[in-house]
Amino acid sequence: MTAGSKFKQAIRNNKPLQLLGVLNPYMALQLQKSGFDAAYLSGGGLACFTHGIPDVGVLTMTDFTDAIYKITRVCNTPLLADCDTGFGNPEKCVQEYIKAGAAGLHIEDQTEDKRCGHLDGKSTVSTAEMVERIKQAVKGKTSGEIKDDDFMIMARTDALATEGFNAAVSRIVSYVEAGADAVFAEAMPDLEQYKRIREAIGPDVPLLANVTEYGKIDLFTSHELAEQGVDIVLYPVSLARGMHGVLENWLTEIKDTGTTQGMVDRGELRPRSEYNAVIDYDPDRDD
Repeated sequence: MTAGSKFKQAIRNNKPLQLLGVLNPYMALQLQKSGFDAAYLSGGGLACFTHGIPDVGVLTMTDFTDAIYKITRVCNTPLLADCDTGFGNPEKCVQEYIKAGAAGLHIEDQTEDKRCGHLDGKSTVSTAEMVERIKQAVKGKTSGEIKDDDFMIMARTDALATEGFNAAVSRIVSYVEAGADAVFAEAMPDLEQYKRIREAIGPDVPLLANVTEYGKIDLFTSHELAEQGVDIVLYPVSLARGMHGVLENWLTEIKDTGTTQGMVDRGELRPRSEYNAVIDYDPDRDD
């Protein structure tokens, strides 16, 4: 069973599939052991929390594939990964993502100087240019060293911000006709909009909603989104945001008190045995 087929099975098994962004292999293992059926690698998360730089299209394909490989090498959970605008060669991008172990990617219709989907100032390429990106990406499923017919090509549109809702829907239909396996409708603030997209693409094309905190949409529940025909609910940097907040509190406490005892007493600092269990390591085991 390929990574792509595992991801498609996860979508079928969950209504909807809750997809959380991870920053590293350990976080992916925690996610897997908590019962989630798939994981996500965010370009914004990778840029900010791993490389310490803004999400403005600076990362290279190699930055992504290195991160993908580190995660999939130890974690069996299928991984959907961001690929920005395809790094100038969507076919090669798909080939390299498959080789690194990803189950799918989403490619967007922004210009090369892309921005986070919930920020202002975005610009999009023509529908024709994005259609070509998708067609090249689809070729990559079977033209590389390792093939995966089920690798998911997800088309993301940011056109709501640049052209309005009707134009965004028109683009989405064109992207599906070009061979996209799934749709990422970015920053849709109205639940009714997801329902209308579902009606436009039919019942069989997976639809993703990005529910990122402090963005341009309300924090709709997975149940609310499922009622509108959404198949995948994405939380791209929720775990990273939590990590940032907790770390900031801990740094202040350690500096002010001169000890970590309070964190130990509250159960916030876990013993080595617990993280050894996450990585399936028993120092007393003979094998």
